[in-house]
Amino acid sequence: MEGPSPTQAILEGLRGLKHEKWGWVIYRCTYADDKAWTRFKDIINKRSHEEIAEFDSPELANTLEWTYVEDCDTLDGISIPQLRTRFQAWAADAIRTENPRAEGLGLVNHGYPRYSYFIEIDEDALRRVVYEAPQPPAHDEVDIGHVKFVKAD
Repeated sequence: MEGPSPTQAILEGLRGLKHEKWGWVIYRCTYADDKAWTRFKDIINKRSHEEIAEFDSPELANTLEWTYVEDCDTLDGISIPQLRTRFQAWAADAIRTENPRAEGLGLVNHGYPRYSYFIEIDEDALRRVVYEAPQPPAHDEVDIGHVKFVKAD
């Protein structure tokens, strides 16, 4: 017997924990090109919603939230260990504030991706996604555009 599809599994996880949203926190760690950053966010939003629409649970798009964090003074060139510390503080608070219906295990981070991983966008990642990878509506089949997906602990 087959299990749930990837999108159904995300929805079931959200419902089971009474979580309101999924997605990741994206830290902007380069500030040389504001136009590229705006384009990057457009690409991420467009691609993620297009991908979800291709699956069997398009309602999943309604619960997707990209949390973009920008602060040139504190994030420009920040190290991964410093980002981890910042993210861990955010996650400890956000798991409660973002999920007001959650209770019990729904308030404890047991590896729930939104509160366990984050994305760092440095100069290399920004350049690859915005300037080197195929642009929507074309697909980046060989993963030219990539980001740094970081485990928080």
